[in-house]
Order: sequence, then C-alpha cells, then structure tokens
Amino acid sequence: MHKIFSRIVIGLLILFGLYIMLGNLDSLLDYQDFKMIIVYGLDLAKDAIHIYLGFLAWLISVLFFHRSPRTPQVLVLGFVFSLLMELADIRGDWIQYRSPDWMGSLHDIVHTNMIPTLLFIFFRTYKEEEIK
Repeated sequence: MHKIFSRIVIGLLILFGLYIMLGNLDSLLDYQDFKMIIVYGLDLAKDAIHIYLGFLAWLISVLFFHRSPRTPQVLVLGFVFSLLMELADIRGDWIQYRSPDWMGSLHDIVHTNMIPTLLFIFFRTYKEEEIK
C-alpha cells in the first residue's frame, strides 16, 4: 500500500513541477495568490510556513512512506518540494520583476530543510537505547 501511495505523491510532485515550469502566467499568478492567502490566513511569517512545510514533508516520509528517520531518504521529499516551490517563486519573480531573488530562494530552501536535517542528524547520531 505504501508503495502505491509513494508513487502517487511522487507523480503529483512531478506534475506540479511541470505545471509550474510550463504553465501560463495566469496559473503562476494563481499560485502566488494562493501563497498569500495561506500566509495571511494562517497569520504566520513566510519563514515559519517554510519550516512547517519542511517538517510536514519529513513526517510524511517517516509515517506514510515508512522510512526510518536515520536514512537520508527522509530528506528527499522535503528537498524536492522546496525546490519546486522555489522554482515557482523564481519564475514568478522573473515574469514580474525580470530579476529572480536568488538569495531569498536559497534562504527559503534552507528554512524548509533545516528541521528535517537536524532531526536526521539527531536520529543518526544517537542509538535508540540512548533516546529512551
């Protein structure tokens, strides 16, 4: 069952990436509007939302894909997701301002993957007996 679920999620991520990269301007603006609705609706800073999304991707990898938190595979989903989000942001910046915000995108990728990476290091460093 988890193999089917993982293939569906990976397929959806690929389709989302293709839609963002090949979609028209209206779809990209809809994505940016959707992002702003989430930011204002949750009343959180953009950085906090990136941190939560990274942690959510880590949880999905561990709980739904049944990956051990000790394996580097738990980091892949969050990293791919953060890259797709930033590709959409870079494309939006390019269309709107003719200049992508490279440092802002790097900043967002780091924030999205910081907590999962720290959890991976923690679980990799300590044995199960030491955690209990």
